[in-house]
Amino acid sequence: MKQFASILSFAVVVSIAGFVEAADTTALEKIGAKLKMQGGVITDLHADCKGWKTAEFQLVGKQTSLKSISLSGKTITAETLKLLAGLGNLESILFNNAQVSDEGFKHFQAFPKLKRLSLFHHARDLESFDGSGFVHLKPLTELKQLTHAGKNR
Repeated sequence: MKQFASILSFAVVVSIAGFVEAADTTALEKIGAKLKMQGGVITDLHADCKGWKTAEFQLVGKQTSLKSISLSGKTITAETLKLLAGLGNLESILFNNAQVSDEGFKHFQAFPKLKRLSLFHHARDLESFDGSGFVHLKPLTELKQLTHAGKNR
């Protein structure tokens, strides 16, 4: 009887996990995210985050299975980057039009498995950005490719 209870408990947990994944998938698609799945989990997310608020970034920040994220929009800031800190499995980040300050670069340290960081048209509206924040990337020992391209101002 104990063994049956254990099996039933496992089945309930798996069912709940599947339901949560399906609910998150639907919610992510509602905010315009394009998703790639592998093995039943979300591994890649691409979205234009123009107009996103805290709630949208929090939703994305809960997707701990993500390996790759590509976001475009000036709503990507140090504050919203903090909301993505739960994505410790990220290996690739591509941001277009992000407005992360030099000091805000310290928040990239939340992604210890990061191998590729691509920033296009970064900090266009940040007069104070001078690139000194790149020093915060030094602890990311897996980082092998860094792209910073596009006219800043």
